[in-house]
Amino acid sequence: MQCSSHEELNIAWKSFVNLDVINVINTYNIRPQILESWERSKAMVSPFLVETQVLNDEELQQARKSNHELLRTATKVIKNTIEDDFSHLKIAISDTNGYLLEVFPLEKPAKSHNAYFFVPGANWSEDVIGTTAIGIATVTGSPIDIYGAEHWNVYLHQYASVASPVRDPDSDTVIGIVAILDYLNDITSDTISITKACALSIEESLGAQRSHLRSELSNKCKTMIIETMSDALVAIYTDGKVAYINERCSNILGGVRVGDNLYHVMDNYKLQATGDHSKLLNILRSDNDVADAFISVPCPTGSIRCLITARNMVSSRGKIGKLVIMKEISHSPTLQIADLGERTVTFDDLIGEDKAFLEKIEVASKVATTTCNVLLLGESGTGKDMFAQAIHNASPRRNGPFIAVNCAAIPKELLASELFGYSEGAFTGAKKGGSPGKFIQANHGTMFMDEIGDMPLEVQSYLLRALEEKTVTPLAARQPVPVDIRIIAATNRDLLKEVSLGNFRQDLFFRLNTVTIDLPPLRERRSDIIPLLEYLTKKMSIRHDKTIKEIDKELVKVCLAYPWPGNVRELQNAIERSIILASDLTLSKQNLPPYILNAVETKVGKGTSETENQPLKASTRSVQKDIISSYLARHHGNKSLTAKELGISRSTLYRKLKE
Repeated sequence: MQCSSHEELNIAWKSFVNLDVINVINTYNIRPQILESWERSKAMVSPFLVETQVLNDEELQQARKSNHELLRTATKVIKNTIEDDFSHLKIAISDTNGYLLEVFPLEKPAKSHNAYFFVPGANWSEDVIGTTAIGIATVTGSPIDIYGAEHWNVYLHQYASVASPVRDPDSDTVIGIVAILDYLNDITSDTISITKACALSIEESLGAQRSHLRSELSNKCKTMIIETMSDALVAIYTDGKVAYINERCSNILGGVRVGDNLYHVMDNYKLQATGDHSKLLNILRSDNDVADAFISVPCPTGSIRCLITARNMVSSRGKIGKLVIMKEISHSPTLQIADLGERTVTFDDLIGEDKAFLEKIEVASKVATTTCNVLLLGESGTGKDMFAQAIHNASPRRNGPFIAVNCAAIPKELLASELFGYSEGAFTGAKKGGSPGKFIQANHGTMFMDEIGDMPLEVQSYLLRALEEKTVTPLAARQPVPVDIRIIAATNRDLLKEVSLGNFRQDLFFRLNTVTIDLPPLRERRSDIIPLLEYLTKKMSIRHDKTIKEIDKELVKVCLAYPWPGNVRELQNAIERSIILASDLTLSKQNLPPYILNAVETKVGKGTSETENQPLKASTRSVQKDIISSYLARHHGNKSLTAKELGISRSTLYRKLKE
């Protein structure tokens, strides 16, 4: 509440200015916020100041630029307000430092001291001009109206000033002030209301603009991400109509656009009998999500081999559609590899709970972020190839090629030309135009050299030179070719032993084993058998379009009892066979390979303690041969170790090999 009259307010102001503070407090009914502001102002500024600080043109433009969003929005709101029968008002928008960014109407003010205070660039903060509505609203963050001598500056006593803070719609902090200056006798309740309404309108407008901008930015971002994806993407409603499709997918499907019915399009392709038509339609219509299903997608011109991932889109009303992503295998650099499965492997695909196995994954994850060479050791089937892919796909080179070569599968006479390439005419039978070789194909990417322990010595020297000089010279070529590749090598041999025997170069060994990861065999991580069993069942069910809802407990028992000399690869083959032969929704032990069942039955029949290391006993001759072959492979053909683990003499082993 203000004083009972303007005369008494003037007397109170004069008493305060003349240091009679106690008399003012005890005699006059001054509002607390005014009295507090007077006390702050008295310590900072003279009440007889004839002019305030005003920014020059350059400073004003910088202040406006710093508050561009606020000023743009406030200008629109205030202009609409002025046009609405309030054109006589002087309305200003200030920043949080008290500087007036703009004053409306925009005509030039009269040349008087009083008018000079209320111009663009003028400072209305407490520490410059003393008590004003703008100054108090900035300090308190609340609306306020100030009359006559409540202003600290004597030249403002003929005015009333009203101010209301504008708050950021996101952070709720004060970002500016809307203020009105009017002659004391002209101020009305409408003036006060319009100030608050302007501030509220600015806040609402800012919130709406930001919400629209965020939505627009989000949509633009999603569109850019989707359109720049190398994968094809389509979203459909439950009735099959296309809600969204990127250009890549549209091209694959022959120009399908938004609004087309994908089910009808697929039916047209069916007439041409191309691709896995029924598989894809089942995925599109299914209530289940699908991850990395291998399908030949039917197209107008034939079919394209893809990995399909499909996710149901669900709202509060239930399923509303499906999002489908197609990864075209022939265009994926990380899938230019044979015998590594149908998917691009990441560390999420390395299934296991065994502590030692998880430690290997952790090491591989750390080394993946670098570009150093890696040496993977382990028995056949332990997943060295999957680790290699996972490292590549988590590395800085993941967008480059991933080229694999099995050093044991290529004749030594051809290995050098396969790795380093050759020029036209390098030898009889050379391709016209020559061949770039694996190293050049892997440039800026990763070279996975499996079974490197089987590489001939003469080729090892070429490899060492390529690693040291970072160049390769194709056979019969005159100039070396620079290459930038990372080597991930793998072997099931003891390379240190091979070095001591003279079969592997020591300097090459040290080049390759910057980080060595020794993968444990499955028999040493038996806690992983059940998780692997569940994972492989799901994966192979999708691959073969089978529905398996239950794994028989007896099958689990067999899998836990069997030693798996072929490791994870052998387990995968066994599960795939069982799924193919399954006649119902249950995966049962009867569909496992007979040699596995016989080996486990022999072990159970004789008792674990007696037959733990004697898997050949009570086995049929054909099963015995399978088991011997598995153990020989595990020991790299070492017959002494094989006989020892089988619990038989070497002579018995030789005899059984001849049977």
